[in-house]
Amino acid sequence: MEALRRADEFKSILLSGVSHDLRSPLTAIKAAVQSLRDDTVAWTREDRSNFLAVIEGETDRLTATVQNLLEMSRLEGGAVKPRLEPIEVEPLLEEIALASSRTTPGRTLRVDAPAGLWLQADYGLLAQALHNLVENAAKYSKPGGGIVLGAENRAGRVTLFVTDEGPGIPERDLPHIFEKFYRGEHQGKIKGAGLGLAIVRAMVELIGGRVSVESSEKGARFSIDLPASAGPRP
Repeated sequence: MEALRRADEFKSILLSGVSHDLRSPLTAIKAAVQSLRDDTVAWTREDRSNFLAVIEGETDRLTATVQNLLEMSRLEGGAVKPRLEPIEVEPLLEEIALASSRTTPGRTLRVDAPAGLWLQADYGLLAQALHNLVENAAKYSKPGGGIVLGAENRAGRVTLFVTDEGPGIPERDLPHIFEKFYRGEHQGKIKGAGLGLAIVRAMVELIGGRVSVESSEKGARFSIDLPASAGPRP
């Protein structure tokens, strides 16, 4: 019953919150195609290239929005079943840093984690949550600023964190930053449906963890708190 209630709530929020993010790219794609098909205008090669760039960019944006909606729907509807296992932290973070470097060009991404630290989680869900946080840091922090992907051991718990360099998150946005479809002041002109951090929270909570954020004028720090593990069984 709880899963059905949350799924119904998600559908209601979806209709009111994301319609613009679906309609806007479709409108831009339609306009670009109509322009290209207009034989009364002698479009230059550069004009056509620009129209095609608009179509490609807006298609990518629409695809990302739909993928996020599908992922959120699966998480909210209880379709994702986590498989908890011991995970060594340092190799995990190194893997995330390598994968994220391909989608965050121009950024210095550094891993800061003690060797021999283990935690308990679902590898795929945790890896995706961390990847989303790194991409979020690259998108909203100071252009060219460094990003740190790290871990700390605290009395039977492991805290994974992603920090960036400025400008931070406005205080009024902090209480709502993980809400579905919330787009705060810090997002400015960057386009998106406001689902990325909501998906992170849903994934982290599904594997028994907590996600939080701190911010200052020097930057933001997103933290994931999870149970520590003694490592794999012999």
